[in-house]
This record gives sequence, C-alpha cells and structure tokens, in this order.
Amino acid sequence: EIVSAPPPPKISKLQEDAPPPPKISTKPRSPTPPPPKGGASVLSCSIEETNKLRAQLGLKPLEVDTGPSKEDPNKFKDDLGEFYHKPAESLIEVAKTQKYREKIETHRQKRKIENDLAKVTLLADEDSNDDAAAWVEKNRRLIEEKRRAEERAKLLEEMDEVFGVGDLVKEDERNEKKQAYTEKDLRGMKVEHDIETFGEKTVILTLKDKGVLDEENDVLENVNIRDDERYKKSVLNKKKKPGYDAYDEDNFDEFGMPKNAVLEKYDEEIEGEKKQAFLLGIDSAREADERRAQIVKQKLANKRVESLQTVELKLASEYYNEEEMEKFKKKKKRKVKRSIREKGKILTADDLVPDNNTDYLRDLGSRRRRRPDDEEVTVKEEVKTEEDY
Repeated sequence: EIVSAPPPPKISKLQEDAPPPPKISTKPRSPTPPPPKGGASVLSCSIEETNKLRAQLGLKPLEVDTGPSKEDPNKFKDDLGEFYHKPAESLIEVAKTQKYREKIETHRQKRKIENDLAKVTLLADEDSNDDAAAWVEKNRRLIEEKRRAEERAKLLEEMDEVFGVGDLVKEDERNEKKQAYTEKDLRGMKVEHDIETFGEKTVILTLKDKGVLDEENDVLENVNIRDDERYKKSVLNKKKKPGYDAYDEDNFDEFGMPKNAVLEKYDEEIEGEKKQAFLLGIDSAREADERRAQIVKQKLANKRVESLQTVELKLASEYYNEEEMEKFKKKKKRKVKRSIREKGKILTADDLVPDNNTDYLRDLGSRRRRRPDDEEVTVKEEVKTEEDY
C-alpha cells in the first residue's frame, strides 16, 4: 500500500510581514539618582510602617501583594466553590493511637494507686512507732475528756433543778403527746371505697369535699381510686343494653341470686348512687375475709359438681346372658277383634223380637237405661229404609 504524506503548510503573508521581536539589551541599568541637595529632606517608610500609621489614623490598610502563593495540593475547585479533600483515616493508625492512650492511662492509674498506698501507714509500722509512753498519754487524755463531760452533764442537771427547766421540758413532752394526731383519732372514720381495692401498698387518703350545709361526718377518699371507679362505671354503662334481658349477667347479684328490681336502670337515679364503704379500726379486714369466703361458698353451691370416679370396667362377653336376651325379646301385641256389622244385611221379623235376656237391667246407671232406647231407634230407622225399597 502507498501512504500519501500531507502537503506542507502554507505561510501566509501576514506572518512574513510581522515585525521581529525586540532585542534585550545586555547593558547594566543606570543607578538611582542621588537625592537633591538642599535644605528639604525626603522621608521614606516601608509598607508595614505605613499600614501602622494608617491604622492609628483609622484608615484602611494598604493591600500588599505577596506574590503568587503556592497552591495547596489538597485544594480543589468546583462549580460550588473551593473545597479541601480530607483523606480517609487509617484504621491501623487509629488502633495504634488508641493502644498508646490505654497504656498511658494504665500507667497513670498505677502511679496514682502507688502514691495513695505510700501515704497509708501499715498496722505493723504504726505499732512499732507508738511506744508505751504515747499509749499511756492517749489513755490519760481520753479519761480526762470523759471526766469533763460528766462534770458538765452534772452541772446542767443542777441548773435544771434550780430553775425548773426539767419540769417544763417534761410538761411540754406530755402536751405534745396529747396533741399528737394518732391512729386512735382515725378510729371509726368512714372510707368511701371498697376494702378489696386496698392492697399492701401505701394509699394516701384525703377528706372528701362536701357542701357547707351538709351535717354528715367527715369521709376519707383517694382521688386516684375515685377516678378508677368512675372509669369502670362509665365502661359498664356503655356495655349495658336498654330494656330487660333475662339472660344478662347484670340481673344477678354477687351471690348469683336474681335481683328483684324490674327497672334497675332507674333505681340509681331514685335511691342515689350506691357506694361501698367501710369504717377504720372496726375489724374491717375480718369482715372482708368473711364476705369473700361467703361469695366463694355461694359460687360453689351454684355450680354443678362433677364426679371424677369412673364406672368399673368389665370384660365384654361374646354371648348374651339371660337378662340381656330378655331385653331383646319382642313382646307379642294382643289383637283386639272388632265386631263390624255387615253392610246391606236385611233384617227379618224374628230379628226385631226382643230377647228374654234381661241382664242389662241389673245396672241402673243412666247409660244402661238409654242404651235399649237408642237401639230401638236405630232399628226403626233401618226398617223404614227397607220399606222404602
């Protein structure tokens, strides 16, 4: 194959007529002319000094061109602006740094423990340091302090006897005991909640709000328990169906006995809201236990008891015994013969003659008396029908 080379480039006329580049002279530059001679002096200062003077005068400092700065290799430009690329952390370096930190912390803790132990004197060292004279001095000091305390207490007792302070203190203690509010003051107070709602936890009771003109005694209640009772009551009212339902459980009391109220939904409005209550300190716990036992006893009485004793198992025989055979025998039914008079039988004159048998006259009942007359009427009707033929 023959490869054809491209033609040489053409030189335009503009390039031919272009002026030659300027020549750079190698001669040294002339020195700066000296300052003019005379009485006037020339002052000069650097840019830094000028900026200091301008700052003192409150002027903006001059911009200094420090030349082309070296570009940071980690700095990149984007459409959003310049940003720096942060290289990923080396996990090996991080692990090494963490290991060094743990070692330093371990040494620091060890040094701290050693310093603390150095301050503590051991029991053997302490015994060796204390000599007999120091031990005797310590005991004497303790005995002296005890003697001084006894003297001060004795002096205070004498002052109390002189001024009667002890009697006043005892009288104040007796008054405080009398005025103290104890459980005896709460005995007999009414708590307007069911005793079963109180468990082993601590319950705070407060006085129930009442009207100014109400003359009833004070009643205790718990606000949280009262809210729970109100919520349960609202849920129960939502579940109730209007009208009478014979199979509804609400028609039975806690002992399983039917209620006598016919229109129970109006009882609460007429008689008022029924609330359970008990009195403090009057064997309320014992009464509650007895009531729970009575409820359990009543529920057990209403339930049907099932015996767990099974029938004794017997081996089945291949043949029936006499008693079983008697059960399978069919009883013969006794057939009753009916005397049906033949239809279309023609009566003769001999049939109309009555028999001499008068046994039917022995019974004097009204039915026996009417029977012959009825038979004669029927016979006469049959005779008439035959004559018509």
